[in-house]
Amino acid sequence: MIVGSSFTSTSDAATVGLASGQSLEIPTRQIHSVRFHSASNALTEQWAEAGQGCVRGDRLVVHKSLIDQLSGGLIAEVDAKVVNFRYEGSDVNACRASGS
Repeated sequence: MIVGSSFTSTSDAATVGLASGQSLEIPTRQIHSVRFHSASNALTEQWAEAGQGCVRGDRLVVHKSLIDQLSGGLIAEVDAKVVNFRYEGSDVNACRASGS
C-alpha cells in the first residue's frame, strides 16, 4: 500500500503525490484500488468484500451511508476534483470531497 497526499490519472498512468513532495508515476493497469479517505472498520470490511472475486473492468465505489457500486465501466481520468467514470456508454463524474 502506498499512502499519498494526492492522486491524478489518465487512462494509461497515475501520479501519486507523496508527503515528502516527491511523486510516483504508476501504470494504471498495475493499480488494484485507490481509497481517497480513511474509513471505519465496517466500511473497510465492505471495501474488502467489493474487491473480492473476479472483477471485469473498473469499479467506482461511491458512498454516503452505504456503499453503492458501479462496476463494469472504465475509469477514464482522475484529477484533484473529479473522477470521470465511463459506465454503459455514459460519463459519470463523481466529485471528490475537498481534502482528497
